[in-house]
Amino acid sequence: MIELPFREFIAQLAARTPTPGGGGAAAFTATMGASLCAMAVRFCAGKEAAAGREADLAAVERALDLCIEKLLPMAERDAASFERVAEAYRLPRSDDAADAVRTRAIQEALAGASVVPEEIVCMARDALAATARVVDCVGRALITDLGAGVELLDAAARSAELLVRINASYLKDRELARVTLERVGSVVTELRGHADAVRAQVESRIARS
Repeated sequence: MIELPFREFIAQLAARTPTPGGGGAAAFTATMGASLCAMAVRFCAGKEAAAGREADLAAVERALDLCIEKLLPMAERDAASFERVAEAYRLPRSDDAADAVRTRAIQEALAGASVVPEEIVCMARDALAATARVVDCVGRALITDLGAGVELLDAAARSAELLVRINASYLKDRELARVTLERVGSVVTELRGHADAVRAQVESRIARS
């Protein structure tokens, strides 16, 4: 999907087809958010506010670039996960044995379908945590670009969390569902702490402009 022209990707997203869907949109949104943050951080080089912070800025650039690299293929991976769920639902139910195989395949596919959305949440958290370290170095002219990146990362994480929750709701293994939801919920809580901290600084800088 990352090789598609943007107009074609949007057409596919709007089409009456299951993929690309929410997972793909979340992946691309997170990628754009991390990219905006990376751009704002790169403009810090050589600025007075960033004096003595070169090592921090370089580390944050590397962290954001790694997030972008990991996020780029996630839309494709999410679509593949959904196809495995669809294939499981298409399995025959001709007798009890076949029905048992189908049920097991569905449950395994649903558990697997939560992997990419959970990774999106984690990558958004990592990008926000990195950004929060150097937001004070970002110049006023770029503070809203960084703020936009933060909002995109937060929106992507919230969207991906919804996908984890709906997949977990269909799991017969309630303990697996509980552990999955607790794990993702913990990451989301951490993510929101970073997002709110950066938002506060962005709002403060805008108010002083």
